[in-house]
Amino acid sequence: MNLARVACVVLLSSVVVSAQAKDPVAGAWERISQKNLTTGEVQAAPNPQLRVIYANGHYIQFTAEAGRNKTDKPIAELTKDEMVDRLRMQGNSGTYRVEGTRLTRKIITAAAPVNEGRETTTDFRIEGDVLITTSTNAQGQKSESRFRKLK
Repeated sequence: MNLARVACVVLLSSVVVSAQAKDPVAGAWERISQKNLTTGEVQAAPNPQLRVIYANGHYIQFTAEAGRNKTDKPIAELTKDEMVDRLRMQGNSGTYRVEGTRLTRKIITAAAPVNEGRETTTDFRIEGDVLITTSTNAQGQKSESRFRKLK
């Protein structure tokens, strides 16, 4: 009888630990909207949309504008305009942690080096297959981004 109780406790403990370890933001997401909640302004989405992948405490996000010139020239042969065209993108990567309904990201590498080393915290919630993040910028304006989970 004692062996059955021990087995039951071990089994239930592993289920509880597994449920607590589930990462609510893990997966690939595509931003579908962004709005400044303070001003009501809806911000134009990049084309193609910004995508972010969260996995095992690490994240990467990236978008590059559509319509960039496709060339196979070596970088050393690009003109200034071709180089500027190539850099019409944004992205960063780093680590993240989830604490309750707060998502904290530490930027390790970024297309804009000034962002490297920054830590950002946003509130989040998930409604179905939509991740909704809200944050406040340095000017005190609140914004909301919505991301659709990619299958």
